[in-house]
Amino acid sequence: MYVTGPINVDLWNDAHWQGTAVFLYEKTPPVLGLAFRKEKPARQIFEEWHKRYGQGDEFEELRISIIEGEIKGERPGYTVHVSVDFENP
Repeated sequence: MYVTGPINVDLWNDAHWQGTAVFLYEKTPPVLGLAFRKEKPARQIFEEWHKRYGQGDEFEELRISIIEGEIKGERPGYTVHVSVDFENP
C-alpha cells in the first residue's frame, strides 16, 4: 500500500519545527507562520508544497488546525496540527 500526504516526515525532522506565529494587521487576513530551526530543509518543505498545491490549495487537501486545550505534560497554550484534511473528499 502506498500512502501519501502533505508532510515529508524526514524533512520536518531535519528542519526542526520549533513554533508557530500568527500575524494580525487591520483590514487584512491573518497570516500563519511556521518557524523552523534549519532554513534549508524548511525551504524545501515549502517548495514541495508549492509544487504540489501551486499558488493555492484548490482541493483543500492541507489542513492546519489550531487547538486550544490542556495536554498532559505540556505547558498551557495551543497545539498546532498540520496534516491532510481527511474530512475533505
